[in-house]
Amino acid sequence: MRRKRSVLLALTSTHHGFFKGAARYAREHDWHVVADMIYTAKVPVGWRGDGILSFIGDRDDLAEFILSSGLPAVEISMVRNEINLPRVEGDSEMIGRLAAEHFLERGFRHFAWAPFMDDVVNAERYRGFANRLARANYTCHLLPPADTRHGDSATRNWAVRRSPSPASLSDCPSLWRSSVTTTVWRRISLMRAMMRTCSCLRRWR
Repeated sequence: MRRKRSVLLALTSTHHGFFKGAARYAREHDWHVVADMIYTAKVPVGWRGDGILSFIGDRDDLAEFILSSGLPAVEISMVRNEINLPRVEGDSEMIGRLAAEHFLERGFRHFAWAPFMDDVVNAERYRGFANRLARANYTCHLLPPADTRHGDSATRNWAVRRSPSPASLSDCPSLWRSSVTTTVWRRISLMRAMMRTCSCLRRWR
């Protein structure tokens, strides 16, 4: 009997759709999946298997483990594109373009981009968003990153208070939404587009 391949899912901080996709592929190819990191987030030092499917994010310890393991590995994000690994990634520029078209089709004329972090994914999504708006003769106000380690909540709140109504706010995560005061929410009509790497748009209520 052929031995099952043992594959580590080093996915600790990503969208649940990645988990589903990895599980489906593993089932179709008869892999044994090691999913402990999904629950523990601990790097399994000393683990030996046949390959690694990873989302490294800001985990330098995970990057070091993967690179030193010598095992075949595939990264499913472009966040750490300085790390030399084969990768599968979404078309972030197209995601931004689709978001802009979503708002334009609904008659919005004032736009702001509120990234979660200042990383390559947000940069490419913003480029697609802003370029599509420019083709329609609109501009987009770029807010500081929402991540409190990199951004300034006071500046973001001030910028939103000054935005015309109705306004569209794109790539706006829950961390930032919670920091915006009730007064701000009463002044603007907000449509939120969360863009996932599956190139889908999802409207939140």
